[in-house]
Amino acid sequence: MPEVPPENLLQARLHPLPCSVYPLVTHDVPEAVFLANKVVVLSKGHVLKEVDIPLKRPRIWDDLVEDDAFKTLSNQVLQLVRQA
Repeated sequence: MPEVPPENLLQARLHPLPCSVYPLVTHDVPEAVFLANKVVVLSKGHVLKEVDIPLKRPRIWDDLVEDDAFKTLSNQVLQLVRQA
């Protein structure tokens, strides 16, 4: 495997194949938006909302954190988490 920065290591391991499903539980909203194609926000054991993450791949953390679409999606998910 080529040299991968630590912040991109999980992404490199999770997305080698198309059409794969990997459930990942996190409380870190930017991490969820960075890694996922879809974020599912839960409340009391039920799905509150599913948010599609249409950001292009590959995703590079240092580039993405300054991206307006990334910031908007992260804020949208964070507001849902606060409602939960």
